[in-house]
Amino acid sequence: MGGPMPCFSERFYYIVSIFSEGSLRHFFDFLDADISMMTVHSAKGLEWDTVFIPGVTRFDWPGRICSRCESAGMCSRSARGCRIMDAKKMPDGLIEEMGLLYVGVTRARKAVYVSASMQRRTNNGNYQVACPSCLTSLPGIETVGWTVMDGEG
Repeated sequence: MGGPMPCFSERFYYIVSIFSEGSLRHFFDFLDADISMMTVHSAKGLEWDTVFIPGVTRFDWPGRICSRCESAGMCSRSARGCRIMDAKKMPDGLIEEMGLLYVGVTRARKAVYVSASMQRRTNNGNYQVACPSCLTSLPGIETVGWTVMDGEG
């Protein structure tokens, strides 16, 4: 392995820059560690020291189920995210999505980072304010910090 491990914020911004430039494949020859990119579905049964789960944003994960939860009064929304109000009344689809997040989180031996966006692009290409998914309010998931980044979209 190379020199000392960069701090979390340096690694985080490095990863974000790679994704924002869409150039991860150009860096594979220079990496001294393996990076696996896959869906949560295909990660079942596998483990890594560190796992990144991006896009745990309302309407992206768990998707359209958010509308059903909100209209039924099962969640409350704020700028810091949605909160599940009554777990006993969760729709089946949300329970399935919760199970998928569980699979993703439990793939990590040492650390897991879950990210959400404060802005999302809609199907028609416009941007709208977003917030973290209600799944980030589940017991055992702790917010350790918020980072606001400048950039387009």
